[in-house]
Amino acid sequence: INAIVKNLTRIFGPLNVSRQQPRPSDFKGVTVSIERAKNSLGWTPKVPFHLGLEKYIESVKRNSE
Repeated sequence: INAIVKNLTRIFGPLNVSRQQPRPSDFKGVTVSIERAKNSLGWTPKVPFHLGLEKYIESVKRNSE
């Protein structure tokens, strides 16, 4: 989540982020990684996360006008 917030801050400028205590149903304990997709499917991303996020935001802006 921190990495996503960092990327969004770079795109939008300072954000007001409110951090809360974890809820019992929150996902915990596992780091997200592409290794399983890479090993099982031979898949690797073609676009880095930050560029994909920028392209997604641009698309949403374009399509909401």
